Amino acid sequence: MNFEPEIELYAKGDLEVVYESLFEKLGETGLVKVERKLSRYQSITVETLFRTGTLDFINGSTNPRLYELKVKSIQIPVRFVCALEGRTLVLLDVFFTSGSSGAVEKHLSRASARLVDWRMNNRA
Repeated sequence: MNFEPEIELYAKGDLEVVYESLFEKLGETGLVKVERKLSRYQSITVETLFRTGTLDFINGSTNPRLYELKVKSIQIPVRFVCALEGRTLVLLDVFFTSGSSGAVEKHLSRASARLVDWRMNNRA
């Protein structure tokens, strides 16, 4: 797993679903900060993401295996539920609270459904 990941936001049809959620909460200014932060993640290996604890396996998700990506150091911390698909880190859902007290688990069913949809639309 020593590769630089591509990062893709989940989209459905003409809707950029995760992007729209980010835009509603963060606005243009915050979104630019998030995009810059994500571009930084794109230049490091998945091994490093795991080693630094930035990409955490979500308990209770086994098939598909889902992870939480934390984007810190911005005014509103952002967390993504994501999956590794080949060399792509697919950002499936976004939330703006801490991951404690079960907040991330509330996003698992929607993220799992989106991953199934993403896989159907990205068959080679």
